[in-house]
Amino acid sequence: MDRIQLKPDYCVKQAMKAILTDQPMICTPRLMYIVTFMKSILPFEAVVCMYRFLGADKCMYPFIAQRKQATNNNEAKNGI
Repeated sequence: MDRIQLKPDYCVKQAMKAILTDQPMICTPRLMYIVTFMKSILPFEAVVCMYRFLGADKCMYPFIAQRKQATNNNEAKNGI
């Protein structure tokens, strides 16, 4: 499954829209609303399988790798 790239402007607009309309939750991409709904009717094991199928279990990997690289670069610059 291809990774979906979300543009920062789109995410900010969606967040601001949710804040201004007192929306309690936003899901980007919208497909994740289905996951939220399914969590309420499926057993936990099925939800875990669904997350893995959709790739939601790996969605933070690029962010974590970027933060780790930034931390390592900062340590190298500071001589740590």
